[in-house]
Amino acid sequence: MLSPASLSQESDGAPAFTDLGPVPLHLGVESILLPPGSTRRVLVTAVVAPGTAGLYAAVLATVLPPGATRAGVTAEVRLASLVELTGPGLAIRAARVTDVRATGGRHRDQVAVEASVADTGNVLISPTAVAEISTRSRVVAVVPLGSVRVLPGASIAISGAWDAPRSLDGQVDVEVRLSRPSASADAKADFRSGAAPFVAARIVDLRAASLAGGAVVTLRLLDSGNVPIQADVETAVWNGRTDVPQANVLTGALRPGRSQKVREVAHLVPGTWELSIRATAGGRTLDQRQLTVTVRAPIAVWRILLAAALLVFLVAAAVWSGRRVRARQRHTRRQHRRRG
Repeated sequence: MLSPASLSQESDGAPAFTDLGPVPLHLGVESILLPPGSTRRVLVTAVVAPGTAGLYAAVLATVLPPGATRAGVTAEVRLASLVELTGPGLAIRAARVTDVRATGGRHRDQVAVEASVADTGNVLISPTAVAEISTRSRVVAVVPLGSVRVLPGASIAISGAWDAPRSLDGQVDVEVRLSRPSASADAKADFRSGAAPFVAARIVDLRAASLAGGAVVTLRLLDSGNVPIQADVETAVWNGRTDVPQANVLTGALRPGRSQKVREVAHLVPGTWELSIRATAGGRTLDQRQLTVTVRAPIAVWRILLAAALLVFLVAAAVWSGRRVRARQRHTRRQHRRRG
């Protein structure tokens, strides 16, 4: 089965497809049957509107065995062929660099230089990026960040690795420059004996316990980086049908190597729930964990009162029955004495 789709990109550069809205592609056929080892050409007509500088779409092929339906339980393979065309309109090649940063890694001298490249024009661009690292107007390193293909309107993350010298200490300037098209942006980073700031945290000692009408989640958030952080702990709850938003918990300032206990109560209806706990700082995900909890139904107050009344009745009945038995025994003993 063949179908047209609009083409976009994820932040890592991977293609993304959607069949929502009009797609300027027309396929000669929508379904074909291919014997083993055979091929077949399919006519694809692209409609490029006047004034459009580029068209970016895809043809998706869903491969199923003959006679199978998508509703059945069977293997399904999805293929994609990208369609990238130049239109008659004026091509504008422009880019913007954002989110420049130099961050440390788990190894002391390891530094990751990162940035995002956004295509602000109307055609596909393939810029090459480098990062220039300098201190006191002296260039200490030029880090290649590679070349990236960016669709109009998309923003792609780029990065490069660098082994910083241990003599590097203090504030450094990080400038990321693009060529074809040209663009640049800079940022500052603080180095300590060759180590760049490393923001990291781990969720440890994660536990969830069922309560009447909900669940309580407890954890410890550990600062596993080399700089203090203040993190948001977000809990997402899902039972396969309903997404229940929960309040975020903001931690206090955490120092490297220290942890803080976090406790959150989720009010949920009875059933089995999937919990996703995510720790973020500055919009970046530091750690994420999942677990499952079964919430039991709360005991209604009237049931408690009924059980208590029943218990009182049973105790009273037992006392009354015991008294009757003892009275009969005394009566029997008196009759025996009279006959004797």
